[in-house]
Amino acid sequence: MLPAAVAVPIALTAAPALAACAPAAGSGVTVTCTGTSGGIGSNAFDDLTVIVEEGASVEAPTGDAISGGDNLAVTNDGTVSSMF
Repeated sequence: MLPAAVAVPIALTAAPALAACAPAAGSGVTVTCTGTSGGIGSNAFDDLTVIVEEGASVEAPTGDAISGGDNLAVTNDGTVSSMF
């Protein structure tokens, strides 16, 4: 006789999903990118700061990967790429 099967519940947990770049870009906003994102910003956003962390990427298949109006500041510890 075979032993009876025992059901053992297994709890699977996923790591919380991180937004690629947050918060949304705007004038006077600091945006931090931790994952992969498309283009960020607009020429209408003044005083925009974008931080691309190590391992993150901002990729734009067309146009600027990062754009802003006056006083745009970018710290890039990851990858930023644009293709025209």
